[in-house]
Amino acid sequence: MNREALSLLRGIWKRCSDLLEQAGPLAETELKVLEGEVLTYLGEEENLERAGELLEKSIEEASDLHPEDEFERWRRQVLLAEVYNVLGYYYRNLGQFRKAVEAYRRAVAQWRLLEEGEKDRLRRMALRAQHANTLNNLSWALAEQGHLAEAAHFCEDALEMRVALGPAAPVALSLNTYGLILVRDDKPHRAQVLTGRALGIFRGLDYPRGIGLSSIALAEALRRMSAVEYLYAPEEKADLLRRAEQHASDAVEIFSGPQMRERSRLVEALIERGCVYRQWAWLWPQYESSEDPDQDELARRAEADLKRAMEEAGEGMAYRRLDAHVDLAWLYYYMRQYKQAEKEARAAIASVPEEYRFGKGRSDAQQLPHSFYWLLLGKTYLLLGETAMRQFEYEGRKEEKYLRRGGLYYTLGLAYDEFYAPDFRDLRRAIYRIYIRIRRLNEGEFASLHKGIREAVEVCGKSPTRMDRLLAERNLPVRAEVEWML
Repeated sequence: MNREALSLLRGIWKRCSDLLEQAGPLAETELKVLEGEVLTYLGEEENLERAGELLEKSIEEASDLHPEDEFERWRRQVLLAEVYNVLGYYYRNLGQFRKAVEAYRRAVAQWRLLEEGEKDRLRRMALRAQHANTLNNLSWALAEQGHLAEAAHFCEDALEMRVALGPAAPVALSLNTYGLILVRDDKPHRAQVLTGRALGIFRGLDYPRGIGLSSIALAEALRRMSAVEYLYAPEEKADLLRRAEQHASDAVEIFSGPQMRERSRLVEALIERGCVYRQWAWLWPQYESSEDPDQDELARRAEADLKRAMEEAGEGMAYRRLDAHVDLAWLYYYMRQYKQAEKEARAAIASVPEEYRFGKGRSDAQQLPHSFYWLLLGKTYLLLGETAMRQFEYEGRKEEKYLRRGGLYYTLGLAYDEFYAPDFRDLRRAIYRIYIRIRRLNEGEFASLHKGIREAVEVCGKSPTRMDRLLAERNLPVRAEVEWML
């Protein structure tokens, strides 16, 4: 469908140049925006650069235009709102969430002005529909930055507006976005209800893209439900994962097909299905079933999906490529292939530009566009910390070097998490995992762990660290030099 749209647009450029000239400069700019949008949805590396050029050029042309009458002035304002909304999606696909938020905010401000100034009821409703769409997009971009409370507020605004307007598909899109935000906020059961409702609406409308989007979201909600401690028996967890696998597979089929090929969504679906298989492979020894694939097969499927996601993402979608790479490292960890897990984790860290790393970065690092690097560095250093502590246990709890490494990597992981956002799901989960791992250490072992924390302080330049605060909050031994600060 996206390729057909691209072919039609390029046909208009070739066959209707005289009509475009008669229609005035805004008509050509509108076509550029449409082409930029289609290229963004296709998401192929050779197209993304062209999409960005078209969208930036469209903003420049529309901004420089001097309208000849009120109608042209109105068209210009609508076009600017539209192009900023598309530009937000373009930056979101590149993982530049700060720029995406900026673009969406400009679009929201423009839609609000247009809506307030419109006297015609039907046109005001149409403008409000676009306003709600951009609010919905803004909410998810904020969630990607870790600003979950603000994201939820904007999503609720969009949902309220869409319910009042009536059409079902936009309502379902906001239900799905709200579900995704709740998953990020570690509330998978509420998310499962909302994404399930969205999927039901999309199926009733026979809307393939909506079915694909909500299938990815519902799969993640079900997977994360299966990981909640002490709530489900292993057999019940396996059933949740079977359902998650089916939904993720539906999304892979939709977004890899010729009618609805959308590269960024295909990558998301592959990552989700890979994570479902990874969770399932970890769970497999805890229950018996002759019908399910065995652990090795589940791990093989997880590996294949995550590697395919990395390949599909390529260099153009660095965020998704690194996301899949880190998930692959965690797969090897869960399968007790610790050397391979550490190898992949270090390769993932090496792929992060130096300016995003502590000790090698810039003083204005928080102004850098790709905030996702800090989130994924946090996950990766947590993995290295877990691997070090596993090695400490397997070596008979005698090798101090593993405790020092654990202290170093745990501290860096929490520091990167906190740099990304002060409070979010992955940070809270990291704190829980670390506490479980270190709570049984004795006084001498904590002294070795403290040495690693000191090494991390030299790298990140912050003391006391989030790791120090974790120790103090859990009534565990803290470093003597920071005890008075905590």
